Amino acid sequence: MRHAVLARIRANGVLFASSVAITEALALLVLAASGRLAYFNNETTRLIELVVSFALVIATKIHARSAFEAAASKGHITQISDEPESRLVVADQCPAAWLVQLHIECCADIGGMPAPNQETALDSRANRKS
Repeated sequence: MRHAVLARIRANGVLFASSVAITEALALLVLAASGRLAYFNNETTRLIELVVSFALVIATKIHARSAFEAAASKGHITQISDEPESRLVVADQCPAAWLVQLHIECCADIGGMPAPNQETALDSRANRKS
């Protein structure tokens, strides 16, 4: 259980850090193109970047949840029960696999979700032995 909480914290931290990096790069490009590069270190600019970063995180999580629900309804998610805990595996054929994985790592409560169809276990990277 503790591993799941740490993985969830890490995934949310990486998502937020990525959104801050994207927002800062866009702000730098916009300010450089408009000739107002001096405003990059302004407190107002930093506050706007922070708000846009949070909005980007929320939009990404909403989109990831939609992708997760679509994948679950199409049978692209398989629940595997190991001894200590169960885990979800995303199929290779899932068109938005990275969003589904993002939702699983950031938000999904495996114990509280309806069990996916275990008979439709599709070929998955996690299930292959290489």
